[in-house]
Amino acid sequence: TWSKAMESGVVTSHVDFRRNYGPASYDRAHMLNLAHLYELPFGPGKPWAARGWTATVLGGWQVNGIFRAVTGLPGTIVANATPCNCPGNGNFADQIAPVSYPGRIGRGEFWFSRESFAVPGANRFGNGATGNIRGPGFWNYDFSLFRRFSWRERFQLEFRAEAFNLTNTPRFALPERNINSANFGQVLTTLDNAGERQLQFGLRLAF
Repeated sequence: TWSKAMESGVVTSHVDFRRNYGPASYDRAHMLNLAHLYELPFGPGKPWAARGWTATVLGGWQVNGIFRAVTGLPGTIVANATPCNCPGNGNFADQIAPVSYPGRIGRGEFWFSRESFAVPGANRFGNGATGNIRGPGFWNYDFSLFRRFSWRERFQLEFRAEAFNLTNTPRFALPERNINSANFGQVLTTLDNAGERQLQFGLRLAF
């Protein structure tokens, strides 16, 4: 999918609809989902290993998978509101140049060009806007392996081995977006639903 969701921001309460309106906090512009299901070509009724012990060992297996890749969430660069002398408000940082993305992650590394932003002067709001940066995207692959065993005519036993986030790929959160923070521009956390690799096994009896 290629999509765009917009909403009014909540950084400041001063009336500037243009700068308070931007990408929604949940907006991911690009999302790719691919799914596959494949029965291995071994065992009775299949091209190879149709009889004998090889059919018993190799027959009846099925592999499945779901691959997902998405672009990053939007974020808003903000500044401390105290210097603007505007009680009850938040504040944008000043944006002084287009944003570029080195895309580095970790302490002491920077996801975006910090020099694109500046601390606003006293007694005024910054000139930034809602959703003026994008955070890291992620990709994920879930995999499963099934094997069916027939027992008489009425019963089928299915063995399942499933891996969620098989590659254990991290899902990083947005970088620090307060220009007054010592960690400004650094990606130091993962999403709450980061989804570390999980393995599970099961048996399913159909009759």
